[in-house]
Amino acid sequence: MVETVRAQESGLFDDEMARQVRAMVAEAVDCEARFAEDLLGQGVAGLSLADMRGYLEHVADRRLAQLGLEPLYGSRNPLAFMDLQDVQELSNFFERRVSAYQVGVIGDVAFDDDF
Repeated sequence: MVETVRAQESGLFDDEMARQVRAMVAEAVDCEARFAEDLLGQGVAGLSLADMRGYLEHVADRRLAQLGLEPLYGSRNPLAFMDLQDVQELSNFFERRVSAYQVGVIGDVAFDDDF
């Protein structure tokens, strides 16, 4: 969407807009970090507050790069397992092809029988 707006309204995304976007991202990272602190307290096994903050900064930098902006933090991803979350391709439910089929049940089905 951003690329389409940039193509159609090239003057809209100027230096001031970039500054505002970067400020909003920084504020969002701070809010998310405070939420994580409230939620996790002093951390949980395998997930420290510092790691959570680093992950939030890493994601923010990636989103800024997608918008064609310089990163704010330069953070690496401290939670490598979260990279697996990015491999899922999102698609519109009605545009997907069916990849799993259910086989019909033949015969009588009764729910009062003992299993």
